[in-house]
Amino acid sequence: MATRPSKKEFADWINTLTGSEVMTEKKLDQILFNAKKSVQKQGMNGLFEYMRQLLGLPISDEFMQHILERLSSPDGASALFQEFQLNVPAEIRKATKKNNKKK
Repeated sequence: MATRPSKKEFADWINTLTGSEVMTEKKLDQILFNAKKSVQKQGMNGLFEYMRQLLGLPISDEFMQHILERLSSPDGASALFQEFQLNVPAEIRKATKKNNKKK
């Protein structure tokens, strides 16, 4: 099983994607805390509302659900990154190859 990236690695990856220093471990901790609190209080609708506020974008619940479903598998995550013209992280590429070998 692939290891999960550390919070620092994830924050660094976000900064790489955005091309600027927008994320720190502390900010990531706060986002994760608020996301968990939103889910506990209002379920997935609460998480979706929190994400809309965080991103400042009018994204529908259906679109966010679609994104979550895609991210739940290596193949879906890889395809999603490619659709958004982003570099597919090495961990996802490895998991996709491993998943495809099982098929």
